Amino acid sequence: NFNKNKMSSDDFIRKKENSMFFKEYKQQYLKERQAKLKENSDIDCSNREEDFTEDSFFGIDQTKLLHVELSEISRKLHHESKKLHLQEVMLNEKEAKLNKIENKLADYALSLEEIVESVKKKSQELEQEFIVKMESLKNENVKFKKSFQMIKKAGDKMKEKILFLQEKLQHSEEKNLSQQHRITNLQRQVDILKQQLKEQEAPKAKVKTDLKNDEKTSKFLDTICTNFVGSVLQWITEGHLIEKVKSSIANIKNGSQMAESDFDVNVTNERCMKVLVTFPALIEHISQQEELFILQFIYWSLIYSYLTKSSQKATHKSTLRRIGEQLYMQQKFCHKSVKRFFNSNDCHARLLSCMIILFTITQADILSQVFHCLCIDLQNDKAKELFVQYHATFALYPLFKLT
Repeated sequence: NFNKNKMSSDDFIRKKENSMFFKEYKQQYLKERQAKLKENSDIDCSNREEDFTEDSFFGIDQTKLLHVELSEISRKLHHESKKLHLQEVMLNEKEAKLNKIENKLADYALSLEEIVESVKKKSQELEQEFIVKMESLKNENVKFKKSFQMIKKAGDKMKEKILFLQEKLQHSEEKNLSQQHRITNLQRQVDILKQQLKEQEAPKAKVKTDLKNDEKTSKFLDTICTNFVGSVLQWITEGHLIEKVKSSIANIKNGSQMAESDFDVNVTNERCMKVLVTFPALIEHISQQEELFILQFIYWSLIYSYLTKSSQKATHKSTLRRIGEQLYMQQKFCHKSVKRFFNSNDCHARLLSCMIILFTITQADILSQVFHCLCIDLQNDKAKELFVQYHATFALYPLFKLT
């Protein structure tokens, strides 16, 4: 029953479709027929619809109806196939684009993974470097703190030393002023004695008859003067010049050398040079007893002027050269049997003479001979002690300067 009902429903649908198609075809057929009747006047132009029934249509032209239906179906299928083909082409293009996009996304994903890995590695390296730098900076900071504390302690000690040295300097300045006043008084006494000697020698030189008495008195006065000058120079040397030189050497070692414009230094150099100017005429009259005192005064005066960088040495260069020449060529002024100064038998006087000659003379032959004699003397222990005692290296420094 179910199959019969199904077949009946199918038949019904088919009949309905056929009836609809028949109506359409009927209208079309009537139109074509009317057009043909207009062309042929013999045929009646009236539309006789009653002659064109459904049974006559299905009986007469069933094959044509099937052909039309099939052609319509084929046209629709062809149209659908075109649509499907276009959709397939579009889908292929979209698929190709999606494949390209997918490949690009895969490449981007790989590159992003590489970038992420490289960034992680770099971040780890930077983190390690940062940790190492932080540790090194911490160690350096600790070292700087320790060094700063040490420097602070050293600065406090230096301040204490500076205060002590300032007090000592004030004390030494007061002492030097007192000694300077004493030296000025002695200088005045020496000037007065020289004037008295000149006044006594002037009238005696005019009188020719009393030459012998005058010579005796002048020799007597010369001995008195030389003895007096020697004792005064000894006192000045031992009480003033040696301390001045030692303080200057200490200042040089400490790096606080006194300037030449200092008043006490200039006064000392001027007065020493005033005394040294008289020595070229006085050396030949000096007795052997006063020889060592004169040499000590000359030597310490030259050393002090060198240490204080005084300009007095340059202004009296010729006078100092004459002193050195007289110490070197003493046989012109003394008897040949008496050996003095450079040729003295006393090692002390000979060493001082060598130092003074090296300090004052610039002739190469004389310097080489004196230097050779000094080298021979320094083989003796006593000469070595005297060399250290007189700080004789300062007399040799000018000879070794580069030019």
